[in-house]
Amino acid sequence: MAVDAALWDLLGKACGQPVYKLVGGYRDTVKPIIIGGYYGKGKTMESWCDEFLESKAKGFAGAKIKVGGLAPLEDAKRIHAIRKAVGDDFIIACDANQGWTRFEAVQFGLAVRELNIEWFEEPVQWRDYVPGMRFVREQTGLAVTAGQSDFFHDACREMIEARSVDIINHDVTEGSGITDWLKIAKMAELYEVKMAHHEDPLISMHLLAGISLGLYPEYFSEARDPLTPYILVDQPKIAGGQVKLWDKPGFGMEFNEEFVKKYRVD
Repeated sequence: MAVDAALWDLLGKACGQPVYKLVGGYRDTVKPIIIGGYYGKGKTMESWCDEFLESKAKGFAGAKIKVGGLAPLEDAKRIHAIRKAVGDDFIIACDANQGWTRFEAVQFGLAVRELNIEWFEEPVQWRDYVPGMRFVREQTGLAVTAGQSDFFHDACREMIEARSVDIINHDVTEGSGITDWLKIAKMAELYEVKMAHHEDPLISMHLLAGISLGLYPEYFSEARDPLTPYILVDQPKIAGGQVKLWDKPGFGMEFNEEFVKKYRVD
């Protein structure tokens, strides 16, 4: 939640420390991935491949690719083509956004299992959430990710204890805040479940860098978030598949006041 994040930012500034050090300071670099691969008019196999080749050239370590909107084997063809285009040194995760039944998700998972898929996110529909995800991970051997749709740690605990997930991607801005995210991370560690985060990379990079089982901050392209590069005075740079976190206190964010005034709506 916003208030909780603001309090962590204030704590960092009061202590003169970045948030990632306050939550553990495990590392000072993380691997950024980009969210993409959306469906749309005019999208082709070639355009999807070009999209992620461009992302790789910009320094991203990998991508989280939208699936679940086509028949499982049709989406699998997309992932095969993208993997062939970007090579084996590019992280690929797949996000179905709860788009499939458990059997459709298994069909897709088996079709892409050989492609070194980092994780399969929200593979099944909400009504089959916890048992369905366990079924998918057992049948496919793929790492299953969920948590962004759950607002408090209780739901994440249920998934962890049911062995339904390998990765939790709880969202501190849409969910219950940084303090609760850290509680979830402690629970996850007991079960060797890793932690991701849904979007918000300038906050999530601190959390993911701060703990030993943290994964990758997720970015959108500038086409999706055109104001993001300009709303802050500066932000950590992506290069060579890495982002090095600053040692500025708190989250290290400084708003570009002139830019904010230009687009402000009172």
